Amino acid sequence: MMINLSERKRLEALPSINNLIPTINFSRKLELRTTSERPRILSVGIGRDALQEYSSFRLAFRDYDGISFLGMDNDPEAVLKSRNEISGLGQVLLFDGTEIDEDFGDFDMVILRHPNCETLGGRDSWGKIFNNLKSVTHNGSLVVGTHFCFRGGVYLARGLEIPGFNIKYAGINPYSGLQIDKRSKLDKYLVVARK
Repeated sequence: MMINLSERKRLEALPSINNLIPTINFSRKLELRTTSERPRILSVGIGRDALQEYSSFRLAFRDYDGISFLGMDNDPEAVLKSRNEISGLGQVLLFDGTEIDEDFGDFDMVILRHPNCETLGGRDSWGKIFNNLKSVTHNGSLVVGTHFCFRGGVYLARGLEIPGFNIKYAGINPYSGLQIDKRSKLDKYLVVARK
């Protein structure tokens, strides 16, 4: 079932709907490789943006019969807010991403919004997460990450290369200036990788 016109208008009317759509449209040019009628999307470190991310993906993948959306974060307050926002639409777990394993299933796309992989402590934690993403993605899965700055983006790209993800694009986020969400305008670096 494709997204109907009234649902599309409702999604487009959300104040921050443009937050991820340009990034997703960019990654769709690489072709989402899925055999499912409902692409499975994982957002690691979702924070307080669950409704915004779910809405963006639902609209971006409107040609599919819905999406299966899972967000996770280790901040209890952020998880509670996100759970309340997308109740009935997707799931948000209070979970440490370093413990992701094959029990979560297989995802078609993974989103990493500005991980702190450039700090010493963050490098270790995110290194584990990047490595563990191999067990929840299939050949052809996309990993899309954004970062605040060039330096952090370089660490993000390198962190994904180490466990074997193939970097398709790493550079200036050509869409950040178009986004109406002020925080997203800070995401100046974009990394798109494929397993």
